[in-house]
Amino acid sequence: MVLHWLTSRGRCMSQTWSYTSSHISVPMPCPRHGLTLAYNNPYVMA
Repeated sequence: MVLHWLTSRGRCMSQTWSYTSSHISVPMPCPRHGLTLAYNNPYVMA
């Protein structure tokens, strides 16, 4: 689950990580992968 999330996030985090890293670890362009797993994965909120 964690590895799948990291892989999915890496696909579109290149252009969003710069301004999302300071607030959340979820890239906006990938709400299906990011936001969904963000609420189900404790590692994301860490």
